[in-house]
Amino acid sequence: MDQEGPQVDRFFELSPDLLCIAGFDGFFKRVNQAWGDILGFSPDELQDRPFLDFVHPDDRVRTVAEANRLASGGEPTRFENRYRCKDGSHRSLIWKAIAVAADQRIFAIARPKSGELARTEATLTAIVEAAAAAIIALDPQGHVTMWNPGAERIYGWSRSDVIGGPLPYLSEFGSQKEFQSRATEALQGKTLQDLKARRRRKDGKEVEVDLSVAPLRDENGNVCGHVGVAIDVTEKKMLELQLLRAQRMNSLGALAGGIAHDLNNVLAPVLMGVQLLRTKPHDPSNEWVFDTIETSARRGSGLAKQILTFARGLGRERSPVQMRHLIRELEGVLKQTFSKGIDIATGVPRDLWTVVADATQLHQVVLNLCINARDAMGDSGLLTITAENMMLDPASAAKYPEAKAGAYVAVRIADTGGGIPSDIAGKIFEPFFTTKEVGQGTGIGLSTSLAIVKGHDGFIDVQSEVGKGTAFTVYLPASESPEVLRHVEHPPAIPMGQGELILIVDDEASVRNIAKATLETYNYRVITAVDGADGIASFVEHKAEIRLILTDNSMPVMDGLAMLRAIQKLKPDAKVISASGSNVTDMKRNLLDGFVTCFLPKPFTAEQLLRAVRETLSS
Repeated sequence: MDQEGPQVDRFFELSPDLLCIAGFDGFFKRVNQAWGDILGFSPDELQDRPFLDFVHPDDRVRTVAEANRLASGGEPTRFENRYRCKDGSHRSLIWKAIAVAADQRIFAIARPKSGELARTEATLTAIVEAAAAAIIALDPQGHVTMWNPGAERIYGWSRSDVIGGPLPYLSEFGSQKEFQSRATEALQGKTLQDLKARRRRKDGKEVEVDLSVAPLRDENGNVCGHVGVAIDVTEKKMLELQLLRAQRMNSLGALAGGIAHDLNNVLAPVLMGVQLLRTKPHDPSNEWVFDTIETSARRGSGLAKQILTFARGLGRERSPVQMRHLIRELEGVLKQTFSKGIDIATGVPRDLWTVVADATQLHQVVLNLCINARDAMGDSGLLTITAENMMLDPASAAKYPEAKAGAYVAVRIADTGGGIPSDIAGKIFEPFFTTKEVGQGTGIGLSTSLAIVKGHDGFIDVQSEVGKGTAFTVYLPASESPEVLRHVEHPPAIPMGQGELILIVDDEASVRNIAKATLETYNYRVITAVDGADGIASFVEHKAEIRLILTDNSMPVMDGLAMLRAIQKLKPDAKVISASGSNVTDMKRNLLDGFVTCFLPKPFTAEQLLRAVRETLSS
């Protein structure tokens, strides 16, 4: 560097400040001895090295931007960054620099921040880093110069994603006009508070924030950017909405209770009056008039009872409950209140076990599920309510996360609606989650039902297929009555097979394999097929031997219905068990065709399968 002259050499040697000359190519050309005194590097260790190698990674974008600005003819300004010391630590430096375009060089001078200033800034940095709020600083051009961990948590973008660039949520999703208006006010020296904004995160989700914006000033008091502080209030807003909904439900409950109470007061004298008139002499030909009045009054009283059940909420007293009576009572109410285009079918055995429960709560569970089914179907469809006794052995109970082996009463509510899309299937039991239009639903029906069932040590299983329907099965522990205990201790024996050949057609390998193993254990012979086309081929090959076909309804290539129609032409008297998780429409059509001998709802237990096979073979 002889061309710099002896004066420059002596200036470099004596200056206590950090002096350097760097080329536009980003390499040190010369540094003075102060670098060794302050940062620990000797001049030889820095000579001809890229200066960015020693700049803190978070400050490199800003440092390059400043160097490019100077190289393009920008005026000298004060800027800061952090340089690495030889021991691995970093020190904050305050720089002044000027570029000489003719020499393609930048001349710069720096000095460390004073100890007190550095400690203050370290404290402020710690506060910014620890803050739950998003703290974001921008330069006058709108480029991000600070992005704290709070901003990363709220918006999803990392610091390295945004430093030196524009705000990502504005460039991709947000309102540029809104941002520019606020930024202009801040750059004019105004402080803005209590602003409300909605932002889009990196993952596409929306967040609501309370925002404050203030100007940033340099040492001369001039505005050199602005800083924004945003607090995520998304959860707070959601809780406020839930509170408003809960208050509305309380008001509706109180109103419904009052209406039902008054309605009962109106109907009570009607019922008593009819009974009194029957004791008086009257024309026998008018008996039908008394019957009509009494029946209508009892229907109105039944509706009032349902309204009171809703208004009273959850009770605490438990007693033996026979679900057969509850379903029968509910069936009448549903037929009176649901659209006439919705067919309601029930199937409950007379020997259904009892459960120890709060009848009001169980009534609410079944009613909620039926209302959901109605909403899924609209003005027409088939609503099926069935119940059965079920024994879950340890292997069967393992299929359900919250189940225990034992005796259960299983109540199944199935519809022929549109089914539940897979992307929301995991959310349906969340409180206040609803896909209905505003004012059409509260989103608490399923969450309340699940809470009630869990409170009775039961669980709910959901089977759904988009476009074909949904089935909710409520499992409630059966009461430990003598008849139940006798069944548990001495279950009736399942007869063994006589070597009959059974064809199983199912695209689920796990279902095929477990069904095959179960049947073979009970002395049946089994062949399997993976879809309807494969099933037809297997049936043709073994037509003379096959005694029974167990098939799934929904399969690729060829579904169960198409396969059965082909088999029906080949052997009209074939015995068929049709299995399905929720396809009630196809089940009904097949049964009406008179070809399907038995319908077996999925999921089924080994005992259910074996009994269905034996009963079908014996029919």
